[in-house]
Amino acid sequence: MIAPADRKSFFDFEARNRAATWRLTAMCALIVFVAGAVTTVGFIINLVLVLFALIFLPSVLLLGIGFLAGLLPVTHALRDPIFAVALFVMNGLKLVTRIWPSDHPVFLLLAAIVLPLLCWVCVRSVWIAAGVGRILLSMNAREPSPGDLEESQLVNVAEEMAIAAGIPVPKLRLLDGGIANAATVGIRPEDSYVVLGRRLLDEFDRDETQGILGHLVGSIGNGDLRAAAQIHAMLYVLELLTIITLAPFATFPRRIALQWLAFPLSASFRSSQARTDQAGKLIELLESHRERMPDNESRMTDISNGFDYFGRIGRVLVRIAPPLMALIFFAKAATGFMLIFASAPVGLLWRSRKYLADATGVQLTRNPTSLYRAIVQMSKNSVLVPGAGAVSHLFIVSPEGAGQKDASFSDREGLLMGMYPSIEHRLARLTRMGATPPS
Repeated sequence: MIAPADRKSFFDFEARNRAATWRLTAMCALIVFVAGAVTTVGFIINLVLVLFALIFLPSVLLLGIGFLAGLLPVTHALRDPIFAVALFVMNGLKLVTRIWPSDHPVFLLLAAIVLPLLCWVCVRSVWIAAGVGRILLSMNAREPSPGDLEESQLVNVAEEMAIAAGIPVPKLRLLDGGIANAATVGIRPEDSYVVLGRRLLDEFDRDETQGILGHLVGSIGNGDLRAAAQIHAMLYVLELLTIITLAPFATFPRRIALQWLAFPLSASFRSSQARTDQAGKLIELLESHRERMPDNESRMTDISNGFDYFGRIGRVLVRIAPPLMALIFFAKAATGFMLIFASAPVGLLWRSRKYLADATGVQLTRNPTSLYRAIVQMSKNSVLVPGAGAVSHLFIVSPEGAGQKDASFSDREGLLMGMYPSIEHRLARLTRMGATPPS
């Protein structure tokens, strides 16, 4: 048994985790700034290499033609004009060298600040426009049935928790099948959803269901939906910055970058449904880049299945300019390093939010034991939720299965550190808040 002196109130846990959240948010912002600086340098280097190749190769070709023209008496008169044109083109290399990164430190600093902010604005606008409809549709979530007493009681409990938290009542959606888990989905409390497995109503009592809803409603009230959107935005910004780095010589990344950067400008001229559809397409386009990005030299000029990553000019550039091919692999390595670097703050950030939601759930229900029992049962029965990859970190326990308690959406986003604290640590904190473990 825990002695009373060892117990802590949920207010202490809430204060500690809120402070940790702000510190880790600042670390995420620092990661984006560093990624922006690296992207700026990489983009300029790529641009210099592309311009150098586009100027140097024609000039060398013209010099060769002029040399051949001088060998034949018939074309000897053309030698000097061809050499003059070749030298004129060659002088363009002086202009290229003037944009070398080390010569403009102030410009680099401004670009390192502006570029990540611009990508952040674009990603946020796309994410907000996409909404949660496509996520709910992919999970086959349905509305509660008015004629079902248990589902009607669930609506009443959700209203009770929302009133206690002082937030709008979230919309309820149910997942049929053997799913014993629950999550929050949305961007703001005003348009938030609570998604629960129908199995919870069959196997959990009212106190345990109230503990689950207390956790979820508390998570919404704490701003976890906004924090989740920030995490997604950071990950998409890192990937968009990588795409911008490759844009000077690759057609497919250039098309993605232009469409994403143009979305905030064109969104105001579209209807709400058109914005949602376009945002969904942009997200799918960005995610498809991970699969289509060449991972070895044999795929550098792969145009199978109607796909051309580099375009006609790009295929020539990567063959005649080996540094461009090396930058492809450098971009992938840099992205992987950034994701590894981001894993710790992002994982710790979201773990602190989970602890905070547990403490808030106890505050709303005044019954830590009910949430304790619910987490124990859910951790034993948790199964993979089809179509929930984008929001798998928003469930109460990991939806990857009982054997992967620290699982995250790492396979999708590249994060190595789990987004979930261990079940043992969560239960220990609930015990310190007064929960009575079952015998």
